[in-house]
Amino acid sequence: MPSFSYLLYAVLSQKKRFILAFTLINLIQAGEVALSPFILKQIIDTAVNPIKVNSPVSLCAWHYLCAYLALAMVMNILLRAYNYLALYFYTQLQTDVTQQLHQQLIHRPPHQRIFHPGEVAKRIQDIATQCNTLCHITWDIFLPKLYALISANYWIYYVIQPKFSVYLICWSMVFLCITAQATQKALSLSSQVTQKNHQLNRFLIDSLGQYQNPDSSHPIQHTTTSWLSWHLDQAQRETQALRWFKLRLAWKQSLSINLLIGCLLVALVNECSQQHLSAGDFTFVMNLALSLIITTQNIGICMIRYAKSVGSCRHNIQLLFK
Repeated sequence: MPSFSYLLYAVLSQKKRFILAFTLINLIQAGEVALSPFILKQIIDTAVNPIKVNSPVSLCAWHYLCAYLALAMVMNILLRAYNYLALYFYTQLQTDVTQQLHQQLIHRPPHQRIFHPGEVAKRIQDIATQCNTLCHITWDIFLPKLYALISANYWIYYVIQPKFSVYLICWSMVFLCITAQATQKALSLSSQVTQKNHQLNRFLIDSLGQYQNPDSSHPIQHTTTSWLSWHLDQAQRETQALRWFKLRLAWKQSLSINLLIGCLLVALVNECSQQHLSAGDFTFVMNLALSLIITTQNIGICMIRYAKSVGSCRHNIQLLFK
């Protein structure tokens, strides 16, 4: 039986150029995450403290404004290029996964029979869709956010004060550790949901096949309806358990975000009252902090989605090749 890791490696090894291009664009976007707030900080400091600027205020602010607009245009072009590459990458990826699974199934040993071809075809499409989702999470969300997280902390450490960077790093580590611990539970719950849905689909196929069989003279009995209700109840119960678990995790994450924002505001106001930070520094730290909070939260969401997709793919592959 092929493993899920081997399947992804076999498909992605043929797309190294796409992966390299995605990584390069993600690194550039990570630098822009901190560079744009830094330019805004310079504009604010120029307007608020014109004494510290040797050139005229309007000319200096105009230079920073032009740099900000030029950076926005460059990032817009990069985003269009990224979308163009992703259009071809994900379309080809889903096709390659389908072909890979199809080749492995038709070359199975003769003693291994494939039951319910319609169900097998559906599982192949589900695996291809989940692989597409995993790659989307990795290169469109997880890696860009991870690079942005590192970039934001680096700029805060060297431009403002190291202690603010340490605060944000500690909070990010705690947040991600809580989420990483929850991914194991999410992986187990996701596998259970997939298993119950498989049992429900198998029951529907069997019951409808018996009913539509012209050689069968037995009508649908009351027991069939009872079994259908039982399967539906099991699938609904597991789905609700997974969603309730995600809601509780989101509540813990939101609480940690609120605590971080409150502590950060207190520290910034204290530094500004002692004139250790300028208005531009205050804006710079808050912009990067909010960006970092959103980035860390997105990484946590990606970890849960990743565990869910991996659990579903592994279970479907086990059912296909058992």
